[in-house]
Amino acid sequence: DSRHVSAAEQLAIFLYFVRQGGSQQQLMERFQRSADTISRCIHRISNMLVQNPFYSAHIQNPAKNTAQEIGSNPKLYPYFRHAVGTIDGSHIAAH
Repeated sequence: DSRHVSAAEQLAIFLYFVRQGGSQQQLMERFQRSADTISRCIHRISNMLVQNPFYSAHIQNPAKNTAQEIGSNPKLYPYFRHAVGTIDGSHIAAH
């Protein structure tokens, strides 16, 4: 039951999941928790990260302006016209 999992362990489960990209079975073995508990922990932390006050305090949306060298180049602009922001290493790949 995820009610008996500390906040620190829930965060550890989430971070291990997004860093390793492992299967639920691997997480169950690593943390010795049930599939239901693993799932609840990942969803609980994920939901917390995208809601206020955490999101508004720590997440900054990319600027909508296009870099001058792309916007003024007719060869590049069509490919980047709908791009928003750049990848700066702050994105998290969740598998």
